[in-house]
Amino acid sequence: RVAQVLSNIASLLAQCMWESGGEAPWSACDENNYRGWETSACTQRSDGQRYDSLTGPPACTVDPQMRMTAETYASWTPGPLECAPGTVTEGCCWWGRGAI
Repeated sequence: RVAQVLSNIASLLAQCMWESGGEAPWSACDENNYRGWETSACTQRSDGQRYDSLTGPPACTVDPQMRMTAETYASWTPGPLECAPGTVTEGCCWWGRGAI
């Protein structure tokens, strides 16, 4: 059981490091736009599923009027993730839901 717990902790830390900058670890607290897409705030998944469609329990209700700009981003990205009503990123303010 201890080995399983330690493995889970190591996996979480590795995922957090990767999402926080990969080769530049801990340079950003928010998700990075690692694909360089205009719609990265909506999804960076290889299957294209939008983050705002992941609404099963215990997810929050999607607010299409929400506006947000990430506070941090890695230097190698095009800039912080952003979402705003009336744009292709409307309803996509969900990148800060956790490391995994």
